[in-house]
Amino acid sequence: MALRYRIASPICVGVPGVALVGMALDFPNPPYVYLAALLLLANAASYAGSRIPRCAWPKWGMLAVSLLFWMVWCVKVRAGETSGYDLALTWFFPILMAFSLLYMGLSVWPLLRQQ
Repeated sequence: MALRYRIASPICVGVPGVALVGMALDFPNPPYVYLAALLLLANAASYAGSRIPRCAWPKWGMLAVSLLFWMVWCVKVRAGETSGYDLALTWFFPILMAFSLLYMGLSVWPLLRQQ
């Protein structure tokens, strides 16, 4: 609805709020695969909302939250922690590839639309 009627507040408040609440739940040992899916969707939504005039900043905030997520996951993997949730090591590189493809696609999309 916010994209259809070009209203900035649901995206400017809702998307970062959902991402931060997702990070805060079970913070020391979050379920990384589900949190990664949530952050991928939040990044895509914040990019889609960035076309609304006063709503360009959430995509940068979502990038910061995503970088915090990757930092926490990498530190846990490097430390070899096994307490709490499984670190989902089999999903680490596929999710990293999904984030890479998302960011690459979001950066190339405006160039492709201009042609």
